[in-house]
Amino acid sequence: MRKITSQSVDAFGNGYRFNRGNTTVSGCGATEIRKCYLMLHNNLIAKKEVQTNTLTISDCGWQTDTTKERLNGVLYRLTFGWGLFQNRGEWFLTNDEETVQWTGSATFRAGDLIKS
Repeated sequence: MRKITSQSVDAFGNGYRFNRGNTTVSGCGATEIRKCYLMLHNNLIAKKEVQTNTLTISDCGWQTDTTKERLNGVLYRLTFGWGLFQNRGEWFLTNDEETVQWTGSATFRAGDLIKS
């Protein structure tokens, strides 16, 4: 994992701001309905909502190695074994129990997939 991915995912997971290069974490205020946003090239690729314990990820139409790496960093940190991989140009979301075709976005609650 690249250093920028590790640092941005730590900031996203812990709820503090981060800004380096093409990656930004924002919106992590200490409010009752706290939300954190992970941006890559000004595209919202991950949103964490503390009150509902949900995580939404998206490739924003950019299926690049960098997008996949950032999303995998988030998934590794905030879900139970989920990850993205690519096979013959197609992206898939997987864990130890199942593999589903990537639809461009996914939502997790308490670390478990609820919508892909």
